[in-house]
Amino acid sequence: MNDFPVEVIPDEVGLIIADPYDGTIVRDAPN
Repeated sequence: MNDFPVEVIPDEVGLIIADPYDGTIVRDAPN
């Protein structure tokens, strides 16, 4: 199991999850 430190940034539309390892930003907006 891999534990990667990620930065979770809540905003007005959902969550922005930034992965410092590969620079991927996942935007998790509620439907």
